[in-house]
Amino acid sequence: MAGRNTVKLFSFPQVIHLTSIDHGIGNNNMPFGDSDFRIYRGAHNPIEFIVRDNDRKRVSLIGKCLTMTVINFFSGTPVLQKQVEPIDPHKGHIRVTFTPLELSDLEASFYKYSILVENEDGTTNLLFTDRDHNAAGFFELIEGVLPDLVESIRLLGSDFTPVNIAPPTTTPTEFISGAQPGDALLCESNGLHTIAVYTTDFAGKFFAEGSLEENPMSDVNDWFQIKLNEFFTFHEFGNTPDPDCTFTGIEAFNFTGSIRWVRFRYIPDADNKGTLDQVLYRN
Repeated sequence: MAGRNTVKLFSFPQVIHLTSIDHGIGNNNMPFGDSDFRIYRGAHNPIEFIVRDNDRKRVSLIGKCLTMTVINFFSGTPVLQKQVEPIDPHKGHIRVTFTPLELSDLEASFYKYSILVENEDGTTNLLFTDRDHNAAGFFELIEGVLPDLVESIRLLGSDFTPVNIAPPTTTPTEFISGAQPGDALLCESNGLHTIAVYTTDFAGKFFAEGSLEENPMSDVNDWFQIKLNEFFTFHEFGNTPDPDCTFTGIEAFNFTGSIRWVRFRYIPDADNKGTLDQVLYRN
């Protein structure tokens, strides 16, 4: 009788504990925890964080902007900046998700990360990763587990055409890219499309649009809007949680569908002074 081999696999969240120092607390009961982690090229890597004060009580993050900065450990060069996602901000529970697209540009190596908190009054502070008040944690990017991704299409900010320039102002109200091949045009079967948007101090709305036409024109009737999240067909950069917030870093999106052509559009806020630098697109 042939034997049966059973392999056990595990799926569990990576949860990191960070500390926000409150000098008004008399107790100094710093939490224990390991702030280091591993991420893998070719997959989405969600890393959860729980923020506590120096008495191990959870810290409310409501009304605060949190940004993670990633630096190459050996060169000291900043390589990535990401906006932190709230899970339960009232209880200090947050998440950063590293996407396949943004990891494709990073070498397999060791990296340092830090998280900066911008408070409602405009002051900033760093979160600490250990009992010695170090503000940097470490992670390793590992490759070779999954096959390499195909090369992305890179659209620079200068590749977007300004439209809707209405007098008396000469400032365009929106910018539109050219049509890019979608999954259906390339005869791909999975329908997966991935976008990474790079911005600097930008505030405004970003859209992805699809077309089933063989040769779509720029006319809006040839295009339909694609949902970039559960609720909206656009992503709002900046303005959250404060109207004066801007965003510097990378935001990544995925959507599925049998689409012939894809294009991108963005509408800067009226008081926007930043830039949408580039869009990386892959299907």
